[in-house]
Amino acid sequence: MRILAIASGSAGNCTYIEADCSRLLIDCGISAKTASDALLSRNIAPSSIDGILITHEHPDHINGAFAFSKRFDIPIYINPPTYKAAKRVSRGAKINLFN
Repeated sequence: MRILAIASGSAGNCTYIEADCSRLLIDCGISAKTASDALLSRNIAPSSIDGILITHEHPDHINGAFAFSKRFDIPIYINPPTYKAAKRVSRGAKINLFN
């Protein structure tokens, strides 16, 4: 298992987790470009991410998630109440709701 804190704090949160054959981002509250550059600097192709798990709708957790999803065609996993609160910024992203 590999866990990398890409960003942490009120300016944005993003954590990369890799286990076996799965690669996830937990939140993406930084810009898609910043997240992409941070992954590339660690020799991780942004397009290799299997999904983005959103924990809640605060801007420091979602700001770049939907743009990252659209840019790299990566699904977002989000619960219905969080999706409803964040819906205005999700156009074009692949959304998977879970309870």
